[in-house]
Amino acid sequence: MDHGAPRLVLAILLFVAALAMTSCGGDGGGVVDGIQGGGANDEVVDDEGEAVGGNSGGGGSGSGGSGSGGNSGGGGGNPQAPVNPTNQQPQQPVNPTNRQPQQPVNPTNQQPQQPVNPTNQQPQQPVNPTIQQPPALPKSTFVTTLGPTSASSSNQQAQPPALPLPAIATTTSHYLVGSNRKPSGTLVAAPNLYHGVTVKKGQIADVSSTNAVVKHLGSSLMYLYRPSKGPLLGLATFSVAPVIKIDPGATDEERRRVEIATSIINSALPHDKRIKIASDYNNLNEEGTIQITFNRNFPRNHPLLGHAKVTSYWQTPATGDKKDKLVKLVTSMVEMRPNAFVKPTFGDPGRAMIQVLIHEIMHALGIWGHIDNTSSLMGTYYAYNSRPMFLYPIDSDILLAMYGVLPTGLQPDEFDANSLGSWSNTSSHLVGEFSWQQGTTTTTASFGVAYANGLARPWATGPKPGSALSANTDLSTTVTWNGALLGYTPTADEVVGKASLAVEISSLTGNLNFTELKDFSDQQWKDGDLGYMVVVEENFFRRTGGDDGNLRGTFVGSKHEGMVGVLERSDLAAGFGGKR
Repeated sequence: MDHGAPRLVLAILLFVAALAMTSCGGDGGGVVDGIQGGGANDEVVDDEGEAVGGNSGGGGSGSGGSGSGGNSGGGGGNPQAPVNPTNQQPQQPVNPTNRQPQQPVNPTNQQPQQPVNPTNQQPQQPVNPTIQQPPALPKSTFVTTLGPTSASSSNQQAQPPALPLPAIATTTSHYLVGSNRKPSGTLVAAPNLYHGVTVKKGQIADVSSTNAVVKHLGSSLMYLYRPSKGPLLGLATFSVAPVIKIDPGATDEERRRVEIATSIINSALPHDKRIKIASDYNNLNEEGTIQITFNRNFPRNHPLLGHAKVTSYWQTPATGDKKDKLVKLVTSMVEMRPNAFVKPTFGDPGRAMIQVLIHEIMHALGIWGHIDNTSSLMGTYYAYNSRPMFLYPIDSDILLAMYGVLPTGLQPDEFDANSLGSWSNTSSHLVGEFSWQQGTTTTTASFGVAYANGLARPWATGPKPGSALSANTDLSTTVTWNGALLGYTPTADEVVGKASLAVEISSLTGNLNFTELKDFSDQQWKDGDLGYMVVVEENFFRRTGGDDGNLRGTFVGSKHEGMVGVLERSDLAAGFGGKR
């Protein structure tokens, strides 16, 4: 063993996302992560506490059973065994910040009944403390981004083609495409209409503060306790763009839900760190891989909905009193239990699965704890049908800080407000609005883009149509919608232009062109235009060819009077919309 150099050790870190349902009536339903007990009316089950052994054996106990192991890793607990909060003896909290424990949800009044200690997980063991360098990882190619562009190979096991990404319904009446960054403050109207669209712009303090980001990152991400070695410290993230590989046994609908969840998470990640979805299920040990599986061995109505675990490298300094530190994530795994979503309290099981997938994939990206904040998808308590289908500001801002600002391996004693550099709690906004008459009622749709801390987040929203586009008997031959595009470049330069979508109703295909692209001083952006071929499915449209970019949108208005969408490229992020 070379004591003159730091040791890198591969450790399996199991991050539990134990999900327990309360017996809420109506379309409620609650989910608790890492719960250790519950009231008499609660269904409470914790996930397994799998342990990984070292060279000489090792092991550890799980909440559902005991583990043991040697070179090949450790054993696991019984994932179906209920937790007995009286026989769990935690060695030390994962988070030594003395946060107050949370309470489980009471299905009758949503008030806590019993303390929850989300840190009561049995510690893990290092795999092999003599490893000098990380093992060589297999190389992989053939990755498809979310959207129509894909790659394939005859020697790869092909998966079904990616399904279209629909707009995300935030209410029963409206669609939201893109991120949840529509501003609520006052903006200043531009002096004139742009292609029939009213444009507003300005700055609003709608980003999580430096203190909020530091608090939640510092309390949720930095610690994993080991009884014999002490805590592992460090902010561990993927150093490469993550790649999701979906179990070939997944159904088309399950794949679609993974793609929707990934699309929502990607709205918060820098362009070069956005998650891709592979066209194969090979090379699962490749660095950056997030494996998604669907375990159907759990009965209907089982309270455990899913869990996540990650593999990371940790490093032991050769000299000095510094503690072992986490370096980076290597791979992650998310397991979903689809049968468990068959619950009367889930008014929409598909929606519930998407929300659990978002939560678990965020664990897989390195958010190991839970945020004590009801306005977060990473909260300890979670009521599916009362939560919207997007990231809250604290969720997206933490992801941006992790993958766009802070280095992986950052230590707690190196992490404070100064670590975030010039982090700002203010966004610059461009917003476009257009309206039409429905009888005596004026209906409005809007779109735009928010820019903060180096990332532009486009969005678009409008009321749902009354039918699919193909069922609208008022439309025939080719129908055109005209409006505007508003965007930011990566350096926050403003771009405005004309948007025109023409759809052939008989084939439900068309062309979306952006022309006269320029800034507000009439300086042309690049060559001044972008063009895309699109296909329409129900009320959604997506790119099938043309210029580069991830493009998706939806028709809005009871009679499809409007269209809105978002365009994301490495050089431009924009919202767009228009009416026919």
